[in-house]
Amino acid sequence: MRSPTSETFRVESGSEPVEHVLSRIREAAAIVLERRKILFALGGEHLVTLPCVEEAHRRHRDLTVVVLDAHLDLRERYGEVGLSHATVSRRILDLVGRDSLAILGARSGTREEFALARELGLRRRGDGSLRDWAAGRPVYLSIDLDVLDPSELPGTGTPEAGGMRWGEVQAILALLRGARLAGMDLTELSPPWTPPAGPPSWRRSSFAR
Repeated sequence: MRSPTSETFRVESGSEPVEHVLSRIREAAAIVLERRKILFALGGEHLVTLPCVEEAHRRHRDLTVVVLDAHLDLRERYGEVGLSHATVSRRILDLVGRDSLAILGARSGTREEFALARELGLRRRGDGSLRDWAAGRPVYLSIDLDVLDPSELPGTGTPEAGGMRWGEVQAILALLRGARLAGMDLTELSPPWTPPAGPPSWRRSSFAR
């Protein structure tokens, strides 16, 4: 679907191999970026971020990536799999390097993941230092909705207690207002996991706005 100001591409996975799905997402992202529009992807599991970042990085070699996520996702492999929602930040790290990746809100991971994040200084605070870190460089913003506390939005695949409140995430977004946004995504919404009396899934649309 195309309008003068926006275009919509829908990529469905079915039973395709993950590499094929990522390739099709990458192709759609390339079309959006080639037309000088801001890439905005809605997922899906968090792995959909990777091909979007790859395309943004191809056009902006000084790209910075800001990830809001309950999980570090820095595993080299998840079981026998190198491409997974549990390895997505590791693949992004491999691409952009330690000085261009910031992870906020993470409270779950292996001992090795926390050690790596500490060694490389990947975990950052949602304060003015984040704005200063990203200043002057293009930014790709990735929001995994499980960064929120489950009391705010339980409808994700892997909720984790002790998460950010709605206002905290909004404050981080405000810090990045005015940044050179190269692209963004919003992932891991799972409506079937939202209790009938729980917080509504329309909160994701509030992030988008």
